Amino acid sequence: MSKAQSIARMKMLTEPGHLYAVYSRYCDWVKIGFSTKVDERLENIAHQYDEFAPFTLIGKTVSTYRAEQQLHRALEPFRQRHTGRTRELYPAVPPLVQTVKNVLSWREWKPMPWEQWKRVSGWAREAARKPLVKTEAIISYERFYAERVARLQQWHSDRRAA
Repeated sequence: MSKAQSIARMKMLTEPGHLYAVYSRYCDWVKIGFSTKVDERLENIAHQYDEFAPFTLIGKTVSTYRAEQQLHRALEPFRQRHTGRTRELYPAVPPLVQTVKNVLSWREWKPMPWEQWKRVSGWAREAARKPLVKTEAIISYERFYAERVARLQQWHSDRRAA
């Protein structure tokens, strides 16, 4: 890592920025992130996760990297599958989307005290276990997987034809 990169990384870790969330193209996935330059980050997300693009901003709020990481840990149970490209995304199931919108409605999102984090993560575990939530999450994953397989088959077909 270069000195410029390490300075930029330290700046991101310590300075306030924005906690943001975006929907994927079919609104079946949610990406939660932190950036000091949200508009630039949204452009990068579209390239980084091109199979889910374009993305639509759900909202943003002033926050810190630490608060964003804590939120990810609390909402982890909603990631029903930890596979490949979906590892960084959450299926857009109603309880997760509503929670994200509630978080983004705050003027500023700060790290949660331990007791609050414990309640939120416990709620997330329970909500993610509900049959309809699990089913919707699996449907999102299966749609992504089917599109990915079709893209790979097309790529192989194009290579053979070339």
